[in-house]
Amino acid sequence: MAVGGTYFHENGLSSYYLAKFSTRFNLTEYFVKSQDDTVMEQLKGVRVDSQNEMIYAAVEVNKNKYHGMTVYEPGTLPDPENSNIAIVAYDWKFANRQWVVVAGN
Repeated sequence: MAVGGTYFHENGLSSYYLAKFSTRFNLTEYFVKSQDDTVMEQLKGVRVDSQNEMIYAAVEVNKNKYHGMTVYEPGTLPDPENSNIAIVAYDWKFANRQWVVVAGN
């Protein structure tokens, strides 16, 4: 089971957190906090994929580039910053970020 939420920094921007729980042993296996206080991040959904042992977080961000990923082709200039949805994949056991896809607005 995984649960996520959004919290606010002192500068007014928000970030997200993600926690994975073990219902078998009744404990929190890990807790991840996004610490980027330059990007507005709002968690929109969490999906647990037990078959592939991944946890996916759908995050709304206020940037065109997020963790090195963007929807714009190389060499093109992006429009002014706008809201985009990013999918962030975490591995099942240690919550290491595996990949990020920016899906656009």
